[in-house]
Amino acid sequence: MKHKIAIMLFFILIIPEIFTLYLLETGQISKLICYTSLGLSVSVGLVIPLANALAYVIVLREIREMNGFCQRIRMGKYDFFFDLPNEEEEESEMIQLKRNMNWMLRVISNRSNFLRSQLLASEKTGAEFKDLSLKDSLTHLYNRRCFDAKIKELAENARESGHAFFLILIDVDEFKQINDKFGHQAGDELLIRLGRILMDSTRKGTDFPFRYGGDEFGVIVSETCLEKVLEIAARIWCRYKKGALGDSTLSIGVAEFICGHGNIEKDIRTLIKAADDAVYQSKNTGRKKIIVNDAQTKQVITLPNQCLETKLEELGKPASEKEFKLANRR
Repeated sequence: MKHKIAIMLFFILIIPEIFTLYLLETGQISKLICYTSLGLSVSVGLVIPLANALAYVIVLREIREMNGFCQRIRMGKYDFFFDLPNEEEEESEMIQLKRNMNWMLRVISNRSNFLRSQLLASEKTGAEFKDLSLKDSLTHLYNRRCFDAKIKELAENARESGHAFFLILIDVDEFKQINDKFGHQAGDELLIRLGRILMDSTRKGTDFPFRYGGDEFGVIVSETCLEKVLEIAARIWCRYKKGALGDSTLSIGVAEFICGHGNIEKDIRTLIKAADDAVYQSKNTGRKKIIVNDAQTKQVITLPNQCLETKLEELGKPASEKEFKLANRR
């Protein structure tokens, strides 16, 4: 910048003086008078433009450049730095200021990257904690808290859209005897195995397997009909029977959500009670069976042990999308 100002002053001050001396030396007085008059007129006319030009060269251009630098920082763009020469002992204050601004930008950029990484880590940790708060620590199925939220969500959706959903409740028969005979660790392994069976026997993203508490489990099944729900329940029963520990079997109750015109919480309690009653009816009539508490027909449908045994090979195979093809309600 010093060189540019020196060149500008040379043309403004030195060249006219040299020409004036030349006219005096050669005795061209008339030309000198004309030149001086013209010079005065031009000088008066150029005072403001020259002042603006000097101000731009000396100050304004640098200020505009630094203002643009600050605006980029304000927009979160930290990739622009002043292109400066190597640092010297004696530098203009403007160069020193730009060098300091570059240093500040590096500090801001590093701090921003650090905070961004911390935020991402915090979001990941938050998601993990949320997942832990909604999952059972032993089986990794959804827990009771998540079940309460999900069934309310589906109940509200059923009231608005009329889409049916079903609740399957599952109770492990003779679980206390398993713990007493084989130990609590064996009992935990049995519950873990049942959790895997529920996940493998249901549709991810559509069905909702959960641990209700203790040795009680369940599945919320949506977007299908009773026949397909019974296939899911039978598949779970058969897969569990294949590797059952001791005399352990499953008692399963099935019920459909019926949307009333009153309190939705009451409708949910009615659904849970219907499925729970079916489970207890299974236990009170010899266990090892699936019972459907059909609220629409007011009938109780029983799939006895003998019927399930005949389907053991057929329904023990892995779940497929074809088996769960959406069917119309009756």
